[in-house]
Amino acid sequence: MSAKTRAWQAAWCVHVSHLRSNGSLPEDKPRARELIDKIVTAENPDKDKHPQLFETVMTCMLHGPCEDANSSCVCMKDGKCSKGFPKPFSDVTLANLNGYPIYRRRRRPPGVIRFNGKKYDNATINQWVVPYNPYCSEKYNCRINIEVCTDIAAVKYLYKYVYKGSDKAVLTLEAVTDDGQSSRREPNDPALPEYKVHIPSGGVHPAV
Repeated sequence: MSAKTRAWQAAWCVHVSHLRSNGSLPEDKPRARELIDKIVTAENPDKDKHPQLFETVMTCMLHGPCEDANSSCVCMKDGKCSKGFPKPFSDVTLANLNGYPIYRRRRRPPGVIRFNGKKYDNATINQWVVPYNPYCSEKYNCRINIEVCTDIAAVKYLYKYVYKGSDKAVLTLEAVTDDGQSSRREPNDPALPEYKVHIPSGGVHPAV
């Protein structure tokens, strides 16, 4: 079974959500840690052995910074990262926690990673890695978040992308007369007919 959605985000960046099932039988689902580790990793690759993959992960697959490093990050809600970063260290992959595994994220030796003019803590950098598949990331050199899920949660996650519809915005119109007076019509004004409040339209803007 395979299902996917494709959406065009701001600046016409494509966003694809793809759910793929290897089969309906229990043995078709990757539950063993050895099998999960072959599909997904959440650790920074070795720079000397995999230079291209290292550059892709450092450029595309690091979350944040958020939490104490950047409390105003868009992922922050009620003082915490809504995505659960930084992730906890784990010497081995722990399978099937609410359908999602806890991926192996080992503490690295102390030190500093310098990349594109920025400094990263080598010891804790694995806590910020977004799970990925090494083959896909190295081949396409872009952000591809791949997760192993053996629970119905994956279907629920994809469902909202299929049925959410197109982007919408609430606008307020304000007319300014020659004498500088302004009059506003709010969307919730009872004097406005509903068909005049909701107007199907499109937006055109330059790509960034």
